[in-house]
Amino acid sequence: MEREEIMYIKKKAERDGYKISLEDLYDEVLGIPTPLGYILSETGDYNILKYRPGDIVISKFNGWSPFNHIHVRLYHKYLKNLWNPSKMDFCVIMPCTKKKPYYFSVTHRTMIRYLELIRNKYYVSIDLFSISEPMLIVPLKYEHLYPLANYDFPPKLMEKWEKDFMIKEIAEILPKIISSTKHKVIFVLPKHHYKIVSSAIEIINNASKEKITVYPYGRLAFKTLRKVYEYILDIIKFKFIEA
Repeated sequence: MEREEIMYIKKKAERDGYKISLEDLYDEVLGIPTPLGYILSETGDYNILKYRPGDIVISKFNGWSPFNHIHVRLYHKYLKNLWNPSKMDFCVIMPCTKKKPYYFSVTHRTMIRYLELIRNKYYVSIDLFSISEPMLIVPLKYEHLYPLANYDFPPKLMEKWEKDFMIKEIAEILPKIISSTKHKVIFVLPKHHYKIVSSAIEIINNASKEKITVYPYGRLAFKTLRKVYEYILDIIKFKFIEA
């Protein structure tokens, strides 16, 4: 999809009375639309621009699954067919949170602060993603956009078919993240997401599985986040400083 097409979408949105930045529609670094830009191009549904981050408009209720929402399905298609992560030294993947966008949660803010400390001191590239039902994988730079900031799906409501679907889809996306990461893909997950990711890792046929490290946590989330921070520092010391 060309940048010019996204510029047309932006102008159309503005004519309809919506204020939207080009950055929220087009990822200049990757040279592709953002998830929001892609969904607008596929559906022409400009009404979604009225939703602010944190407005919950997609949710699990009465047996209806957000996995079946048309915009969620389009986001899955975007991840698999269009998106490729930037090259990076490390990738940290955390669980989604009830608060939207996720960076409003204390755990995510803590990890963001740790990663900023590492970047600023050692000049390494580190990305932060989140694992989500029903969104699968959400990069930090997109998590304020619709529909990634506009859903609610309590893990306790997940049905078996949804879990099986999520495992299969993550197993399809994960090799992209592995191949884009030079050193380590580090998951920091509670029990629910830990089981899903572990099952997905078992499926993938990738010689670089050794790049993956999974840290489970329970009530000691902040202690685990500190361990991940120190783990990355140890790798940097070994690979960058002592080399």
